[in-house]
Amino acid sequence: MAENHPDLEFRRFILTYLIPKFHLPGHGTSCQTDYSFNYAKGVGRTHGETVEQGWSNINLAALSTREMGPAARHLALDDSWSGWNWKKILGMGATLFSCLCLAQLLIILLGDLLLRSLLKALLMKAKHASENKKFDDTLPLNVREGWLKMIRDWESDKSNPNPYAYTEKGLSVSRSNDSCILMST
Repeated sequence: MAENHPDLEFRRFILTYLIPKFHLPGHGTSCQTDYSFNYAKGVGRTHGETVEQGWSNINLAALSTREMGPAARHLALDDSWSGWNWKKILGMGATLFSCLCLAQLLIILLGDLLLRSLLKALLMKAKHASENKKFDDTLPLNVREGWLKMIRDWESDKSNPNPYAYTEKGLSVSRSNDSCILMST
């Protein structure tokens, strides 16, 4: 990246590689915890699949590029992706305008619904924070501090043990055809 973008100071960035949620189950358990959006610091609720959405429009290019040589194929696919990106850019203005019109209409129609929803969300946040604190208080302080240290250590250096990885082996019960089966995990 530094070679292709010498104008950017990459020392200022922290790059994290994650696996989109739809693809994650196809990976092993260590990938499912190490590269999950759910455990990445600073990531909100997302599926991470947006980068894959353009393929449905580009898949038709495979028919015309499969018999090309590598250089010609690269140029043709690059041109197809550039066309796809240009269509997205052209659509952004119309989409933004539509969203603004819809937002204005919703404000007129719904009145204070957004405000009421926000207040309800704030009350639920306080309730969940209280419940989490009650649960935390049932654990000894050294256990909580140890767990938080493991999380901070793993977030700062992924070579440390992953606190989210399931490591304990034991017996579990599985229900199949109304009978219980004891399984080793």
